[in-house]
Amino acid sequence: MPRTTLLAAAALITATLLWSGGTVLVRALRESLPPMNLSFLRAVLAFLVVLPFAWSQARSQAPLLRAELGRLAAAGLIGVAAFPVALFIAIHQTQAINVGLISASEPLVIALVAWIALGHRLGLGQILGFVVGAAGVAVIVSEGDVARLGGLKIGPGDAIAVGSLYVWAVYTVLVQRVAPALSARVVLAAVFAWGIAFSAPFAVVEALVDPPRFSRTAAALVAYSAIGGAALSFACWNFGARVLGPTRAGFFLYLIPVFTLVLAMLVLGEPLRAHHAVGAVAIAIGIALATVPWRARLTRQGPRPKASRGAGADGEEAS
Repeated sequence: MPRTTLLAAAALITATLLWSGGTVLVRALRESLPPMNLSFLRAVLAFLVVLPFAWSQARSQAPLLRAELGRLAAAGLIGVAAFPVALFIAIHQTQAINVGLISASEPLVIALVAWIALGHRLGLGQILGFVVGAAGVAVIVSEGDVARLGGLKIGPGDAIAVGSLYVWAVYTVLVQRVAPALSARVVLAAVFAWGIAFSAPFAVVEALVDPPRFSRTAAALVAYSAIGGAALSFACWNFGARVLGPTRAGFFLYLIPVFTLVLAMLVLGEPLRAHHAVGAVAIAIGIALATVPWRARLTRQGPRPKASRGAGADGEEAS
């Protein structure tokens, strides 16, 4: 497997780990900071962290940056301003198990949007990977009792959760379509800048209705969330999605419930049960089926030629 592919996989794993930790932080901050203000503050701090590393390249790539202005603005609106708020609201309006099951379909949603926007198609290995990975998530969120899934109540929060899947899928595809010559640091800084611009008016209105309650703990958690849950995680996700393509990258989202489980064990002392282990193994198998070019290995073919846009652009039918 090419070194770039391994680095992309490591970056996507890192992103999902950071997001899993961010989920705990968001829940801890929900009584202090309302969703739009939290999203706005995270974007501001993340932008300030990234800007020093991107400034010189942004100046030298100014013409290309202007050419990609539309896509970057859309990515900022969708990925930084809209998605976190939609997910936060969904978590507050529906059962946690519903959100977990709905999120399990994110890889398929990304594949659907990538097929519509980029012409990518699912190979057999990716279809099998989706099924096995989704089954693993279902085992974890249902705590091993699949019968529980039939008694779930569907409400407005579920519709918002479904909508958030498409929001993130569109963001992932937009990142793939940004010109590869544009520096990843510049892309990240521009996305956060646009996210700040779009979320600021809503954050101001929200603050007038529900003023944020700041404290040292809240400030520290926001800073940690901005650096890890926003700046580093977005950088890792953008890199992985541009190298592997949106469809393959989407399968790594199956790791979020696994990492959340591990963090809950380490931080909260929650026990590891059999259904956790079964679900985690199924998710690992699903990701392997979806990302490793098994067809090429089985037929003893050499590595496929590298495409101009990275491993994801040579066709999402690697398996």
